[in-house]
Amino acid sequence: MKRNIACFLVLVFALTVLPFSAFTASADTYGDYEYTVLSDGTVEITKYNGNEENVSIPEYIDGKKVTRIGRCDFFKCTNLVSITLPDSVTSIGNYAFEYCTSLTSITIPDSVTFIGESAFSHCTSLTSITIPDSVMFI
Repeated sequence: MKRNIACFLVLVFALTVLPFSAFTASADTYGDYEYTVLSDGTVEITKYNGNEENVSIPEYIDGKKVTRIGRCDFFKCTNLVSITLPDSVTSIGNYAFEYCTSLTSITIPDSVTFIGESAFSHCTSLTSITIPDSVMFI
């Protein structure tokens, strides 16, 4: 019994000494973007770290096609006024542009088939958006 308790305490101590980053995966970066390479070899943008007013998402990052805008990627990017997505994007994640209060327009290509829950929630300045017929889920 004492041995089990000792092993447990050693484990707890080891976990508290190790840096937290040892347990989290870090995203790759490309300019102002953090991204993940998906199992099919394409890229999902996982975070935008810039403060530009007009953003054009690249079609390729490090030679891999950008197919997804992930969950909460542009959350509270209050400087963002317009965004253009490349024809390679097929999916816009949940809350992707939530609280982008200066966003007035977005160009969604015909390649997009999925727009997640509340993707444009609280975009109070949004005046121009065209949702193509290709979108099967919104």
